[in-house]
Amino acid sequence: MRKYLIIGMLLITALASCKKDSLPAPENRTMPAALVRVNQRLTEISKTTGTTASVILVGGFGSELNTWQKLYSTLSPTTTVFAYNRSGIGLSENITGPRDAQTIATEMKAVLDANGIKAPYVLVAHSMGGIYARMFYHLNPGKVKGIVLVDATHENQLDSLLSMIPQPDRDMALAGMIAANDSALNMMPAGSLKEEFRANFATNYQQIKQYPAITNIPLYVITSTKVTNDNPPFIVDVHKALHGQWALNAGLNGRFVTTNNSDHYIQIEEPGLVAAGIRWILSK
Repeated sequence: MRKYLIIGMLLITALASCKKDSLPAPENRTMPAALVRVNQRLTEISKTTGTTASVILVGGFGSELNTWQKLYSTLSPTTTVFAYNRSGIGLSENITGPRDAQTIATEMKAVLDANGIKAPYVLVAHSMGGIYARMFYHLNPGKVKGIVLVDATHENQLDSLLSMIPQPDRDMALAGMIAANDSALNMMPAGSLKEEFRANFATNYQQIKQYPAITNIPLYVITSTKVTNDNPPFIVDVHKALHGQWALNAGLNGRFVTTNNSDHYIQIEEPGLVAAGIRWILSK
């Protein structure tokens, strides 16, 4: 029981947090950055105009633009690339109000429109950004050419882990996870990041569960299978099964790639894997 409780708490914290010590070193091609106003709010963006469909980089919880730097350097200079820091991240203005998946996906569309980023979009989403990207697709299905999911959060991962624990230990484990989540929330300052974290493992999961599997656009799924203290074998197995199902649901439009050479930030440790997924979708 103690093993599952500890791993459950790690799931709450590790998968939702940004590993600040994993940021990339500067590369030859540096992502441009600018501050623009979108709906009267200062938003930090990176924009490169090329000849391809628009590649939109969607970060995970708390992840800044520079987590995409190595991937950006790997892509051809002719690639149209856009990324932005959500509210409360980097230089983007901190705001109040809900920061659930539907709110963030709606905001993403406003940011793209304000910056003249045209569809079709190739969404490249890491961690919790995977839920935001899939929500964006469901809200704007005709505008998304394909999605690359980079070790993305699955809304059923918590349910799958809890199902492995017999009752009544399962209720105790869930209570422990909720307590760990509440403790983390209590230590965070008020603002956008706190509200985004609040929605991570409750509202967001329920929102995305209301939509069907994605079956009619290219879906390239990349998953870390590297075993670490934060990612023991049975969690790896759960993630692999759930992520693989995304690709299976997409049929001939799906691709599933695993790596045991990278931790959670695959776009930093193996940017070529992510670039290959982008090229595959652009070729469709």
